[in-house]
Amino acid sequence: MNCDFYAIDFETANESLDSACSIGIVGMKNEKIVIEEHYYFHPHQNFSEANIMIHHITPDMVWELDDFEKLWPKIYEYFNGTTIVAHNAQFDLNVLKALVDRYKLKKPNIKFVCTYKMSTMLWDKYEGFLNHRLDTLARYLDIDFKHHDALDDARVCALAASRIMRIEQASTLIEASKKISLAPGAYNMDRFYTSYKQEINMNPKNEILLDKVFYISGNSVFKKSLVREIKECGGIVEKTFRENCDYFVVLDGYDKQKLSLAKKKKYINIVTETEVLELIYDN
Repeated sequence: MNCDFYAIDFETANESLDSACSIGIVGMKNEKIVIEEHYYFHPHQNFSEANIMIHHITPDMVWELDDFEKLWPKIYEYFNGTTIVAHNAQFDLNVLKALVDRYKLKKPNIKFVCTYKMSTMLWDKYEGFLNHRLDTLARYLDIDFKHHDALDDARVCALAASRIMRIEQASTLIEASKKISLAPGAYNMDRFYTSYKQEINMNPKNEILLDKVFYISGNSVFKKSLVREIKECGGIVEKTFRENCDYFVVLDGYDKQKLSLAKKKKYINIVTETEVLELIYDN
């Protein structure tokens, strides 16, 4: 079944990202939960007492189970061309990436959003909303759950995401995130991008640059104007060079070392200021 989005939650055996031992997955369709799956698996790492106290998963519970490498083919469909949401997505998606890298698994093809980030943008103004932890959201949304149970955590995340979609009157979770000025992350064969940027233009004058990430190296008298033009087309301008950007813009006095790094990435387009303007005005 194709869902509107899937909420996930990982629990780890220790402080290492690739020590996950449990995942909860909840699929939402038309504001209803239609998929609930909960898996335990062997992390092949030691469990820390601190983590056991949090999630109550012990080595004995996973000792005879398969590891994540065996589980991945069973759940990959939920990560192939889909939207994923997690509460504090940067943690859960970094856990997923660490597991994929560790076992050399087929990479997912997803866009992802974060209910923690969205809730801070949406509900921060409410008096008495002291924090945006998952248990706080559950109380606010009147949802019964057992915290740090991967399935229950994923369920609360899914219901919170669905509520945010309704509040923002959005047809997709990606649209809802953008309406509150948060760009989605991406994880696929070419990139892993977790940055959430503000100043997203919801009505771009040219969608050719929509959601594309730019890094501008060097200076020009027209640099500020160029940044404005990119943002007006829905593009994202990074102040720090990251190897998963889409465009590296070369201006006078550009950083040769960073340009050299960018050239090693086949998916980064090396362009001049003139070529960016041609993208904007010739399409």
